[in-house]
Amino acid sequence: MVSLGEEMGGPEKAEAMLKGKGVSLILKSVSINYKRPVTYPDRLLIAHKPHFGPIQSASHTETGPSSSQVTPPTSDGPDAKAQKLAKTHFHVLAVAWSYKQRRIVTESDSVLVWYDYDKLAKCNPGEEARKVLERRMSLGRDTFEKEQQ
Repeated sequence: MVSLGEEMGGPEKAEAMLKGKGVSLILKSVSINYKRPVTYPDRLLIAHKPHFGPIQSASHTETGPSSSQVTPPTSDGPDAKAQKLAKTHFHVLAVAWSYKQRRIVTESDSVLVWYDYDKLAKCNPGEEARKVLERRMSLGRDTFEKEQQ
């Protein structure tokens, strides 16, 4: 949240978002899939990426695990219109990478809602926030698509 706040308005905005002042984020829901146990000593790398949602992965299919790959939504194809960024919320994919096991040990998908803490209501954060999120959603897409070919 710090880097998002800093990109949207500098250190002051990041501090306000962390303290729940003005427009910030609130967690609506989270789904977690623990893929493998983690034991001490180990170190985990946690990575987050916003996306249009919902994700397709082994942990989110009805037929069960068939692959450990997460497939992010794309911005082209028949579902492109359905993947327009919502005005009041967005999804965040998170993974935990175990240095000891050298693999992803946990996946999660969360829904974050833009929330005005002064008015105590969800809100539309405006075009600037949309542009920041859309830019972050597009990061790495080209690399991912090349690896899938």
